[in-house]
Amino acid sequence: MKKVLIAFSIFLFAGCSNDNQLTVNNLAEGGIIINFRGKEYSINSGQTFTIPDEIPNGKYNFSTTFEIPYRPGIKSGTSDGSAAGELGFQTRDTKIHLLYSSSVTDSVYTLHMTQSSSQDNNFDPKNPLGP
Repeated sequence: MKKVLIAFSIFLFAGCSNDNQLTVNNLAEGGIIINFRGKEYSINSGQTFTIPDEIPNGKYNFSTTFEIPYRPGIKSGTSDGSAAGELGFQTRDTKIHLLYSSSVTDSVYTLHMTQSSSQDNNFDPKNPLGP
């Protein structure tokens, strides 16, 4: 009986684990700082970083602060507006990837961000099994 109870307990905890993951790839010329779930993560140019903390299911705001690299000709900086928003982890084992890049046009450094997710865009939490 003890062996069955122990095996069931291991299965229960292992079966309920959540492997949500947020990975950030910084291809921008300058470093960035991601503010996510109350913590700041610094990611240098050329670095890929996976948030080490467990991410429970839910929706979370994030924002990005970035450095403007020192280079002759760059006079100011901006982001294209996608450097902040909401990330949704609605199902177990959701993988989200944020990809940062940058460009310089007319002396303005611009940070760009795109995101992709392993989660179905049509996911409805009220009907998790689908239509």
